Amino acid sequence: MKDAASLERMSLEQDRRISEVVGREQSRLRNFIRRRVPDPRDAEDILQEVFYELVEANRLLMPIEHVTGWLFRVARNRELKAGPSAPDPGRVLVALHRT
Repeated sequence: MKDAASLERMSLEQDRRISEVVGREQSRLRNFIRRRVPDPRDAEDILQEVFYELVEANRLLMPIEHVTGWLFRVARNRELKAGPSAPDPGRVLVALHRT
């Protein structure tokens, strides 16, 4: 069985890895979500949910081979769960003008 010091080191290492991933991917992931979700608050909520899922997957020792791809897939799934976004008013006006 592992001693308390070993478990503490492992926990700190996991926290460090998660912090690195968040720091590296946060901006790209936020931009990815914002292009698809019109409300900035909803986009930020989805971003936080994605990182929460990363922490949970890490806590449950789920192996994630390609973290970046996994994050974007989770983000896309969260967007789909959130439902369709409101139509862009500019596109609606163009569509009405063409008819």
